[in-house]
Amino acid sequence: MNLLLNEIMSTENKKILIIDELGFSRICSAILEKEGYRTNVISDVQDIDTTLGYMGFGLVIISYPFGANFLEALKKFKIPTIILSDCLN
Repeated sequence: MNLLLNEIMSTENKKILIIDELGFSRICSAILEKEGYRTNVISDVQDIDTTLGYMGFGLVIISYPFGANFLEALKKFKIPTIILSDCLN
């Protein structure tokens, strides 16, 4: 996982935004922080402009379908994004 993240993110910006429900985001945050990344979690689409505009994230991890409402808002920030899905249809 760390090799993939190093390829996606710039070396100076190790802040990751996780957009998901609390259960997954807590686990994901713990794993990433153990690897030396700083994380922030949001689960409300109304917070995305403020969070992304002022926090300087190098990567966004979003779950689908939970985070589908965030995808349009993410486009304007041009931040590398990983979309994870647990939907099997």
